[in-house]
Amino acid sequence: MRVKKLAYQIDYFNDYAQQNLNKLLNFDFYRVVLENMFLKKLL
Repeated sequence: MRVKKLAYQIDYFNDYAQQNLNKLLNFDFYRVVLENMFLKKLL
């Protein structure tokens, strides 16, 4: 019973981490794009 609960928590954590990772990667991507646009305007 305890192992099953632990496995469930790990699955849940993996889903959560994956979703957040995708958000972070998207945010990072947009940040890089915006920084590049900003730098081009300065130059």
